[in-house]
Amino acid sequence: MELKSLMNKVPGSISSVVDSANGKINDALDEYKKAMDVLQGFGLTVSNFHFKMGLPPEMSGTLHGSLADIRVDVLQQLIDTHAEDRLLMSLLNALKTAKEVQQRLNLKLSGVQIDATLGLLPSVTVALK
Repeated sequence: MELKSLMNKVPGSISSVVDSANGKINDALDEYKKAMDVLQGFGLTVSNFHFKMGLPPEMSGTLHGSLADIRVDVLQQLIDTHAEDRLLMSLLNALKTAKEVQQRLNLKLSGVQIDATLGLLPSVTVALK
């Protein structure tokens, strides 16, 4: 009897997990869209985007742009203004760090690529080009 009762609960449990995952994906998409809107103001463009509809769900995207016209003081103002937006703050900090590294090392590289992954283990990777 115990096994039969447990088996009857499994479909409902799976459904609630899927519903929860879908809710998290929708929240992450909203957060990603907000971050892209701000970063596009700096001339960055999304060059690819993909997502995994599994457990855990995961999304990632790549942004490309130029560091030439980016000012650290403007980035810092936005970081201070959007402290509650984790993704946006992470991306702005990554962009700020890229600009500071470029200036400190006197690199002639002006292009920037930011790879952002949202999921169980979120990450931001920056490449200067």
